[in-house]
Amino acid sequence: MGASGVDVMLSPLARKSCPLAVECKNTKGTPSMAEIKQSRSNAREGELPVVAWKPHGKQYMDTLVMVSLEDLLRWIRDRG
Repeated sequence: MGASGVDVMLSPLARKSCPLAVECKNTKGTPSMAEIKQSRSNAREGELPVVAWKPHGKQYMDTLVMVSLEDLLRWIRDRG
């Protein structure tokens, strides 16, 4: 089990220009809403919670990024 919090640590400058809370997964099965909820719980105010999923046995360029539509629309509205 890893440390608590986001999986990708961003510097303050990176967080300002790209405010994401990234939960990384490398699994055989597709991540579920549980992973989105985990990313939400780790997100700071103003960060967009996302899940970066690399299917087991695939290359890093095959990684998919998932975000809930509700979170994305709220994040866009709040940044407006």
